[in-house]
Amino acid sequence: MTRPTVTPRGEQALVGPGAGGGTVRVGNTVRRPPHRAPDAMIEVLRHLEAVGFDGAPRVLGRDEAGRWVLTYIPGDAPMPPYAAWVAATHPLASVATLLRRYHDAVAGYRPPPDLQWPTVPPRQHVGSLVGHLDVSMANVVFRQGRAVALIDFEEVGLVTCVWDVARTVRHWVPLIDPVDLPVELRPLGGRHVQRLGLFADSYRLDDAKRRQLVDTVLLNADASYERMRRGAATGHVGYTREWTGHAATRNRRGRDWVEAHRGELERALGGS
Repeated sequence: MTRPTVTPRGEQALVGPGAGGGTVRVGNTVRRPPHRAPDAMIEVLRHLEAVGFDGAPRVLGRDEAGRWVLTYIPGDAPMPPYAAWVAATHPLASVATLLRRYHDAVAGYRPPPDLQWPTVPPRQHVGSLVGHLDVSMANVVFRQGRAVALIDFEEVGLVTCVWDVARTVRHWVPLIDPVDLPVELRPLGGRHVQRLGLFADSYRLDDAKRRQLVDTVLLNADASYERMRRGAATGHVGYTREWTGHAATRNRRGRDWVEAHRGELERALGGS
């Protein structure tokens, strides 16, 4: 794993897809400049605190530099090179359970009508649920192999439940071409059917959403590709890194792989 950079002021530059752009750790807090902490993110985090959801950072206010101050959640966020435990089944099941807990926590949230959302899904997946929309490996904090918290709420948006689930299983099953699996995660090759079924069961995904999931995964891949392209064009640090690297190519290859294995995946979800 990349060594963190510590500045003379004691600010530790964070690493990972959601880091960069001025996001740093200071002691037991994370500081995010306003452009990395949209209003919707702050509103959602405050709601989660109000309802007692313990799987997200708390908002502590702003510091003297105008940055939003969030609590730092200790634990392990999987990043390359991945530890062996990341490929086990129980971490995957715990991510599904945590995502369901998060969805239950935001189910009753009624946001201000004029709130601007960072992510707007395709028309058919606009909904009333606040999706996290970036439950990647690096954005889940684990302790002793169990998912305990979600971090980096920068991409939240009003979506259908299945849209957030589709985004998550793409990362965590993962639904990608096995050629793109990191060396440490090669044991996951050939286990996509078992892992997709386990995620759906652990989340308690209902039958109607199971029937929608594979098509939604394909649409989500297309939307992610387009969001990556647009984000890079506007200079967003994370999207620029992905677009200029190999993420765009992996996205297209992964979409083709899912389409080619549609039958197996649908059977894993209980389809005919």
